[in-house]
Amino acid sequence: MAVRSPRFGLMANPPLGRRRVLGQMRDGGKYKELGMTWATFCQDRARISRVSADRLINHLEEFGANYFRLSRLIGGWVVKRFL
Repeated sequence: MAVRSPRFGLMANPPLGRRRVLGQMRDGGKYKELGMTWATFCQDRARISRVSADRLINHLEEFGANYFRLSRLIGGWVVKRFL
């Protein structure tokens, strides 16, 4: 997954890091500090749909960080195959 935002681009593992940051933004309500709704934040700042952002966050919560680290080691096949 391409990382388009400079804020997200600072992460060593963009898919996993992006999930974590998006989760923190959503769960902490930090997007409200920018005067945005969650959907607007996702579209304008993360450049993905709200549904996609929620899916990324939910997958991290369901499968855990090690699952995504492993998927990067084997080329993402596990994630593409089963998600």
